[in-house]
Amino acid sequence: MLPDPAASRAVLIAVDTYRAVDGHAAMEPLPSVARGAKRLAHLLRDPAVWGLPRKHCVLLSNPARPDTVLEAVSRAARAATDTLLVYFAGHGWLETDNDLCLMLPGSHPDHLIRALKYRDLRSVLLARRRAHSQVVILDSCFSGTAVTGFMGGGFAGGGQTVAHHALVDRTYLMTACAPQELAYAPPDEPYPAFTGELIRTLEHGIPGAPDPLPMDAVFRQLRDALSAKQRPRPQASAINVGHEIALARNRARTPPQTRASTTSRLRASADP
Repeated sequence: MLPDPAASRAVLIAVDTYRAVDGHAAMEPLPSVARGAKRLAHLLRDPAVWGLPRKHCVLLSNPARPDTVLEAVSRAARAATDTLLVYFAGHGWLETDNDLCLMLPGSHPDHLIRALKYRDLRSVLLARRRAHSQVVILDSCFSGTAVTGFMGGGFAGGGQTVAHHALVDRTYLMTACAPQELAYAPPDEPYPAFTGELIRTLEHGIPGAPDPLPMDAVFRQLRDALSAKQRPRPQASAINVGHEIALARNRARTPPQTRASTTSRLRASADP
């Protein structure tokens, strides 16, 4: 069963533009990140996929300060009683103690004070949580570091991991790459590699998979597709039965005429 859109929330953070700071040159821009996040938000709002109301699916583009992100996630965590999704795409970096930093526009590897520390995001998710289910998706370099840091356990590979934290119920974490690996954003493709495969999976579904799509099936589809292209392999971990969380209908099992009818209705009602 899909989570109730009225009782669920999503916060998508996309950082595609970086600026010079304190004498340090700006980090490389990531134009495909913005396109990917916008498309992902559209799909999450699509009734043929999940059907989140627009006001329940917040897209933060190039937030200037970590507090801006943490406050948005905190609001969503307090409001969501069914399912909470948090997605980040942008540069990632590791501090000297191997803590993951999600890089915001004013951050730089030599100036991490303006980066979003993953441990701070994790603390908000744990402290403010009301949702029955929680999904975190990270598309950044070194994002696999969060698998151990967030879950308190090892790589689950789409399987079940016993919870080690009393405050956490059903939780699923998926990352673009392994802890010491770089994510990939092909310059000639519209989306980053990991997010692009996620978008394709939501758009087209998975033949033979359940409907709606559990996170375990989504992960395996992404892992196999990216491995076949010799791209970084995503990582995943689950707490309790987090691998069973489903955020999307399986469009591979939806008759084509139904998809076409839904798309037509959406276009007719889309904002100008």
